[in-house]
Amino acid sequence: MLSFRGLQGLMRSMAIVLLILTLEIERVRSRVFTFAPSMRISQLSNWLNQDYPCQGDTIVFEENKKTVTFIDESIQVSSVILPHVGSLIFSDNSVLGEKSPWQCTRRKSPEKVFFQPEAIFPAFSDPASWSVDDKPLLHMNMVPGPKDDVIFHDVGAFQISIDDQVTVNTLKVSKDWVGPNTG
Repeated sequence: MLSFRGLQGLMRSMAIVLLILTLEIERVRSRVFTFAPSMRISQLSNWLNQDYPCQGDTIVFEENKKTVTFIDESIQVSSVILPHVGSLIFSDNSVLGEKSPWQCTRRKSPEKVFFQPEAIFPAFSDPASWSVDDKPLLHMNMVPGPKDDVIFHDVGAFQISIDDQVTVNTLKVSKDWVGPNTG
């Protein structure tokens, strides 16, 4: 028959084993991480003070910052001041010079509006750069790891800062999978 101390020790040992098993199960479970930042021109949060362009306004990109911007919808403005280094990528059906439903009609006097996404180069290692397929995670699991699947949306342009070597299970960029079974 076990004494009270013996029973306490057994319970403590069982709790430790259960904790280790739980952590191990969490570690090997694959999750799907989706790169969340968007460089779409129609996304309100990409405009300084959420002041997006109306018809006839001037769009200003930050002069000295590398910028990749996805023109996902048509846009009608009077001019665009481009950055020194960057890319504008147009969707198949976007037209420069045609008003889009997300744009406001002309202001009394045209204004300069500034395209300034929150993160110019979102970091791979920043948990804020990712949305995860299910519930909240421990801090150590908030960025993709070797057993996780990673998706970069096929809705246009993105840019990301990767400051170290990264290993993931599978990687989806656009409509193509890159993973262990795809070569």
